[in-house]
Amino acid sequence: MVKLTCPVDGCEWESQDLEAGFAAALTAALQIHEKNARLAPTTVPSTKLKLESLEIGTGCDPDQWSAFQRQWNKYKVGMAIMNAMIPTALFYCCDSDLRTDLMRDIQSDVFKMPTNSQRVCMFSITVKRL
Repeated sequence: MVKLTCPVDGCEWESQDLEAGFAAALTAALQIHEKNARLAPTTVPSTKLKLESLEIGTGCDPDQWSAFQRQWNKYKVGMAIMNAMIPTALFYCCDSDLRTDLMRDIQSDVFKMPTNSQRVCMFSITVKRL
């Protein structure tokens, strides 16, 4: 049986005991991967834009809310926000009063809510104040 170790200096990772033939095949595959990875460009052009932060607050009218939603849809694409981070990014587009109201009104984890549910809550809190 063979244990593979990480080639990175200071890394103490090692595999479980592997059959010698499998360990040799895996090592060869990783060497090919490492060689190909080094041939790949070292810099990847970023598709993320630097956009002005969005903010929505309590007391906006329906036109402002509609404009925010359209801007939000463009913002999350332009900023290349990963799906897992969308609820957090949306939450931080709220001004501090709206964030406080959301935390008060939503007893579950705001950051784990589906984005559409979070937007419905944001809208209902905003419209209450009209």
